[in-house]
Amino acid sequence: GDRAIALAAVKSIGGCLRYVSEGLRGDKDVVLAALVSNASALELSAPHLRADRDFLQAAVKRNVEVLRYAEESLRSDRAFVTDIVRLNGSALHFASPELRADRGIVMLAIQTMAEANAPREEDDLGGMAFDRGGVPEHYLSLGIQRPSALQYASEELRSDPDFVLEAVEVDPAALGHAMPKLREDQAFVLRAVARNGLSLAGASPQVAGNRAFVLSAVRVDGRALSGASEKLKNDKDVVLAAVSARGDALMYASEAMRNSKDVVLTAVDLWGPALRYASEALRGSRDTVLAAVGTWGLALQHATDKLRGDREVVLAAVANDGLALLHAAPMLTDDKELVLAAVGLWGAALEYA
Repeated sequence: GDRAIALAAVKSIGGCLRYVSEGLRGDKDVVLAALVSNASALELSAPHLRADRDFLQAAVKRNVEVLRYAEESLRSDRAFVTDIVRLNGSALHFASPELRADRGIVMLAIQTMAEANAPREEDDLGGMAFDRGGVPEHYLSLGIQRPSALQYASEELRSDPDFVLEAVEVDPAALGHAMPKLREDQAFVLRAVARNGLSLAGASPQVAGNRAFVLSAVRVDGRALSGASEKLKNDKDVVLAAVSARGDALMYASEAMRNSKDVVLTAVDLWGPALRYASEALRGSRDTVLAAVGTWGLALQHATDKLRGDREVVLAAVANDGLALLHAAPMLTDDKELVLAAVGLWGAALEYA
């Protein structure tokens, strides 16, 4: 019956809730501590807690599987489930069948889960976000489809072309959880790619490996290269088409293609930050770096040390963006012409002179 002992026990093993006094099984702090490691401990708690909306919301924040053990009346309560999936999209998994077929609730779950899972890369000094669209490189290379709350929706919604297209706009991973008939339909997948190129990763292997189809897809959105087969990520025509549509598609190309000078030049001519995805050899190529800094001066930060000390390269970079002076080799930061060019565009660049 000692509260401190009970807390210590359930924090270690949630199932120990069965051994505490009846009064402590109604203690919110004790039960919450147990639920962190063992969602099924909710069944050992006092009945009034299993029907307490506020308590269950707090519990789901700690362990979403708690919802599995909540009263059926709550898992069927639209207002309650709406609040829960707003906290954690994967909670849709434990909603009633009727609510897993509710378009509004399912879309909210998809949005919540997408926001929670989507990684972003922040370029440290450019103030530019490089949105991976929720498809991290290790998932792409291993061919693993990222989760999406659409996987918990009813079969009817996962078969609905209009709903799946709406879902793909919110979360490109949603296509991977549509019914097979849609994932295998080239015309439908191309419509999905037009909404979000990253969605190709969810198409069937047959579609993602079809060269003619992938060429069409990357021309619509270069990021579709992310979902192409490994063979096609190494196909120069496919990769050139992708980076011609979007320079950032270079990040999804094979290592060999990121070492192809004409591929990289095409990418950086369109989008200077793509230099970060080029091979080390090409980040040390003078004409490649000049092309990149000509479109985005801060691409200088991705050049090799040798080129960051090349006066012509640095002058081209600061002529595009004065802040690029920060990335110049120290021996050039007292060069009057360079400093004038930099501060002429961005006065605060003087800090780096």
